[in-house]
Amino acid sequence: LVALTALLPTAGAAQAATMRSKYTGKSYTHNARFNKLEVLNGVDISAWQEKVDWKKIKNDGIDFAILRAGYGKNASQEDAYFATNFKNATAAGLPVGIYWYSYAKSVADVEKEARLCLQVLGSRTLDLPVFYDLEESSQLNKGKAFCTQLVEHFCSIIAAAGHTPGLYMSRSPLLDYIEQETRGRYALWVADYNSAVTYTGDFDIWQYSKTGKIKGNGSKYIDLNRWYLGGS
Repeated sequence: LVALTALLPTAGAAQAATMRSKYTGKSYTHNARFNKLEVLNGVDISAWQEKVDWKKIKNDGIDFAILRAGYGKNASQEDAYFATNFKNATAAGLPVGIYWYSYAKSVADVEKEARLCLQVLGSRTLDLPVFYDLEESSQLNKGKAFCTQLVEHFCSIIAAAGHTPGLYMSRSPLLDYIEQETRGRYALWVADYNSAVTYTGDFDIWQYSKTGKIKGNGSKYIDLNRWYLGGS
């Protein structure tokens, strides 16, 4: 996997195998190979959360943010809060990455999505990768070769534009629909909502909960992530 530590201007603390999250009140156990590595706590945010207070989020112990820039292939599908979230998260001093939710039904579609993602990003500078978010059952139903092709094409366009590409997927679809070589080629962000990580391959970020509570996010739930520095 790509080395992501250099992308991060801050570092977390070394952690034991089992860690209690103050944002859920539950304990989570990571893979043994991550023992004693530095860990960063992160959130991912979209328009669903609406207005958030990024200073409060940072002060509550969050180290990085991944923002939804948009979804699909049409210009109208830019995330309504992306520009505001980017401005305020970076102003609060948080390293920022982005993700793009895909609905692509063909390689031509995914190329449009990647180009639109870059258009929405514009001249903004990222600290973290641009993640391709592949979840739709209509895509998965087309099989491993198709899904792998979507990932490769999106990520190649992002890389050619000078950004670090990455892939976000849930554990089971990742194993079932993405070739192993592709899983190892890009920054990997895995959703696995269990008390222990059940994905056994290499990865960089574990999205361990979608029901976090953080100061600055009002009453709504928020996705929680842990980034293991040097873990890949």
